[in-house]
Amino acid sequence: MAEEECSGFEVTESLSAAVLVVEPSSFHIHYANPSAESFFCLSRKKLITMRLDHLLWKDHQVFFLLRQVLADRNSITAYEVDFKNTRFSHENNIVEVIWLEKPVGFIALVIHQFLTEKKMDFHGSIENDLKTLSSITSSLMHEIRNPLSGIKGAAQLLENTIAIEEDRALATLIRTEVDRIKTLVDQMEQFEGYGLERREVNIHQILDHVKRLLKTSIHHDIIFQELYDPSLPPVWGNQDQLIQVFLNLMKNAAESIMTAKGKGVITLKTAYRSGYKRSGITAVEKTVAYLPILISIHDTGHGISEASRPYLFDSFFTTKKGGKGLGLALSGKIIAEHGGIIEVGTPNVGAEFMVRLPYRKTV
Repeated sequence: MAEEECSGFEVTESLSAAVLVVEPSSFHIHYANPSAESFFCLSRKKLITMRLDHLLWKDHQVFFLLRQVLADRNSITAYEVDFKNTRFSHENNIVEVIWLEKPVGFIALVIHQFLTEKKMDFHGSIENDLKTLSSITSSLMHEIRNPLSGIKGAAQLLENTIAIEEDRALATLIRTEVDRIKTLVDQMEQFEGYGLERREVNIHQILDHVKRLLKTSIHHDIIFQELYDPSLPPVWGNQDQLIQVFLNLMKNAAESIMTAKGKGVITLKTAYRSGYKRSGITAVEKTVAYLPILISIHDTGHGISEASRPYLFDSFFTTKKGGKGLGLALSGKIIAEHGGIIEVGTPNVGAEFMVRLPYRKTV
């Protein structure tokens, strides 16, 4: 990097955050600020002669972030990132990986140390933010409910006036989805102190409903294949939340196929595995939980990289441009609240998510 190009980084000289500027194709470090010297326990003169993969382990999360930023020409932030080797040890850092317009083709790595004192302040501010957010959410839910009533009324009128059966079915789908969103809004308003209503739920009906939703919203050549176990017992759960989970998983599968730019297949499979058990995965059963009900969603898209697997269910982690990183985190939380787990498979082609749920016998 030319000397005049380095001069633009003078503003980082006084930052408490460690800053490195890296050429991503070679991982060569071209610039380091004084805080980087303290962070990595190396002089700046030494750092700018090194490659990043000589400074960090080659499977470190930072390299996945660098590749993602290089591919998207965008910036990304990761939380709770650890940096450890024989010379330094820093836990729970916030890392910003920033695509630089000048000098073109370089990436800045900004590392904020999340010290214990800062954590305490951070969690205190989070509590206050949540209280504020709760108040805002209540107002927002009220505003959402008003247009929902109008949409439902219009859908009901369409149902009664449309002569073509296929079009009438779409109007019915709009009405049922409005009802589901209204229920979710009610649940969000009652989030403090109220449990969710649960009952026996037919998983196959949920999967078919979500499949219809996707077919009407995603216009792409995707084939759905159903391999259902006809003897699968009902699940004890909240239908609207389970719809949300499988909508997230199937939408991800469809988007993966569309990214791969070709015909694709989404396989929906259910099975009853009586011998499957998991130790200590729920707050209720801290010894052994039996999870015999299996729901698998497999797609023939571009698959999941090994580097991203450990972070798939982390909030705000995403590999999609413009993604929010909340879908899988929310899905994992909902399934955990149902006493189950979501596992990530390792198929030869594409990706597979396996939802495992308990079976509750009813008298």
